[in-house]
Amino acid sequence: GMSTEKIVHHSGTILELSDREAVIECEEAVAEGPLIKIHLSFNNRDHEIIGHIDKIIRGEHTKKYEVTFTGTPSSLRNDLLDYVISIYRE
Repeated sequence: GMSTEKIVHHSGTILELSDREAVIECEEAVAEGPLIKIHLSFNNRDHEIIGHIDKIIRGEHTKKYEVTFTGTPSSLRNDLLDYVISIYRE
């Protein structure tokens, strides 16, 4: 069956990034749910990645979320990996 949910937009900072997962920090609480959509801009393009929140690390003023990417096409994973490696080269 299908279900609908209210879409809530949050702003955050990506603290760690790989081709399969990320750690994201937000000041607001992100509801635990099955999926989260992440918007990334790199290599002069915008990308949307679907992920799942695996773990919430609650801090005093912020919260960190460990996110595993799900169903990411191999071409996007390769682009992510190239981007991460290019950051280390700089």
